[in-house]
Amino acid sequence: MEKDSHIIEIFNFLNDTEAIVTLGDGRVLKVWNIAWAYDESDDFAHITSNISPTKEGASIDFFYTNEIKTIANNNGQIFSSDEKLKTINLIFLNTGKLILTKRKYYHWRQIQSQFEDYMTSLDFDSIESLIEFHKIEYKITEKDIINELEKKQFAVNDEIEFELNSQGQL
Repeated sequence: MEKDSHIIEIFNFLNDTEAIVTLGDGRVLKVWNIAWAYDESDDFAHITSNISPTKEGASIDFFYTNEIKTIANNNGQIFSSDEKLKTINLIFLNTGKLILTKRKYYHWRQIQSQFEDYMTSLDFDSIESLIEFHKIEYKITEKDIINELEKKQFAVNDEIEFELNSQGQL
């Protein structure tokens, strides 16, 4: 049941906002809200869309979370995709602190609601792309970045905190 909890979180976040859901069979659905549950033998939730409350002109559809290929808003911004799952987020706070987290966020507003001093954030699909960003943006050597990640035990912690000095260095 944990396999798809992020999808339920996205729908809860988008509640009462039109989401464009593309399924593996090619169907494209307009989803405003969901009712969901797990059957005893299922690994994935089944979803019934647009029934609580009903939305005038919206179809009521039934599907499973593992059928979803993408969830996007009507501007085309993708919140979830089987092709786009970012695994690392670098969060910049107004206090000058940086938070590096493995928690999956599908929209910057989710992060903003968690951190009251949120300024901006970047997401990365690998530790290598995070290191490359820091090498270019902050002129930090790969060795120094890896040492800092090891010192803060990012391999075993889901979230670590950094502070930049006045020169923008860790």
